[in-house]
This record gives sequence, structure tokens and C-alpha cells, in this order.
Amino acid sequence: MYNIIKTYISEPGSYTEVASGNIIINTAGVTLCDVTVNGDLIIGDGVGDSEVILDNVIVTGRLIVRGGGENSIRITGGSEIDSIIISKAASGAVRVYVTADCSVDMVYVNDGADDIILEGFFNSVTVQSATPVVMSDATVNLLSIASAGATVALEGNTVVTTAEITEAAVGATVTMDAGAVISNLENNADDANIACNVTSFAELQSANDDVNVTAINIVGSFSITEDITLSKTICVAQGCYAYSGKRHRIIDDRDFSMYQ
Repeated sequence: MYNIIKTYISEPGSYTEVASGNIIINTAGVTLCDVTVNGDLIIGDGVGDSEVILDNVIVTGRLIVRGGGENSIRITGGSEIDSIIISKAASGAVRVYVTADCSVDMVYVNDGADDIILEGFFNSVTVQSATPVVMSDATVNLLSIASAGATVALEGNTVVTTAEITEAAVGATVTMDAGAVISNLENNADDANIACNVTSFAELQSANDDVNVTAINIVGSFSITEDITLSKTICVAQGCYAYSGKRHRIIDDRDFSMYQ
């Protein structure tokens, strides 16, 4: 093990020099600044729920995330990382935040005890487990969902250029806030569900017209004074209803009036 890991960082602080080879950060409050990691960089369990900052860091190997918290892994300052593997076994969510000036090519979500939160700019994200994945105001060129029962939430103004749900992702669920966008969707899985959260009639109309959406979640309540011909399953507090193909007037989130 000591031959594999060249540097153990076990004290908090800012580091501007590292040895060549694999590095593990195993404590909270560490910043790497203006360094190149010639090997893998491992965020260890010892980080707990605290923060690690990578500022203008190049990683030639993989960034392996096994520790960290909901506001923890910050990649900034023009950092360049080819691949990130997220596999956190301990409880608690972990967030990876990437600023627009950085380059992160591939992210693999392999495992986790709680939510994996991705925020910022990513080229490719592959979900390979049923661990819940949240994309918060993220920009992603390619999202690939490849695990049965996977759950992915697109929150805020997340934009996904292409999303593919593979045959292996049976029963996968994607939920979208009204501000989220999937430009191109390829769904090859049985029983996959793409649901949009709506909070107003305008959002309902938009989601109803979106060919990518299979269901609409009505959040809260809102009044509507005109009929709408629904083409999706509508989900409200007490359950989901297949109202496709008929005109409806939605009074609030608990009262549906249906017209032939």
C-alpha cells in the first residue's frame, strides 16, 4: 500500500507542491493549488463531511471520491480532470462543484449511501448505480443512465444536451424541474419514467408538449381557467392518474374535472 500511495495528506492546509504518484487526502480542510497530480487523487473517508478544494489542479489519473459532504468537493481555477469516480460508502450526501473555467471530461457514479450532487459543468456523466443523483444547475453534454432503478433529478436550470437511458436501466426515473432541459433523449429501458415538476399552468403546458416527458408532477396548487388536452400521466398528492387524451380543467392539486 505504501508503494502505491506516494503522498498521504493528513493535515489541513493549502498545498502547492506534491510528490509524483498517487495521492490520498484523508483529512478535512485541504486545498491543492497550482499542482499537477501525476497519478490518481483520492478523496478519502477521513475528509468526512468537510471541504476539499482543487484550485488550478491537473490530475493525470482519476479523481476518486470516497469522502466529502454536501458542500465539499470544489473544482475551480481552470483545473483539468479526465475522470471522476464517485463511490462513497459512508452515510451523507456528497457534492462535486465544478466552475465553468475547468475541464472535467467523465464522471462515473458507481456507488453511494446517500445523494450524489453534481453542480456546474461536466462533459459526460454515467450513472452506474441506484444511488440517487441530483444535478443542480448543471450543464452536461452527455448523461448516460445505465443501472436498474436509477433515480436522477435535474434541478434548477440544469441543461443536458443528450440523455441516454440504456436497456440495463429498467425502471429508471428522471425528474425535472420546469427550468431543466433535455435537448435529446434516447430511452431504451423498460418502465423508465421521465417526470416534470410543475408549479404553474404555463409550466404544465410546456411539460405537456415536451416529447421527452412521460409524467407531470403537480407541486403545490394553482388555478386554471381554460381546458387543456393532457398527453401525460398526472401525479398529485394522492396519486397518479392516466388522463391522456381528454380535456381537463385542473382546479388545484387535489381536484380534477374531466370533460369528454
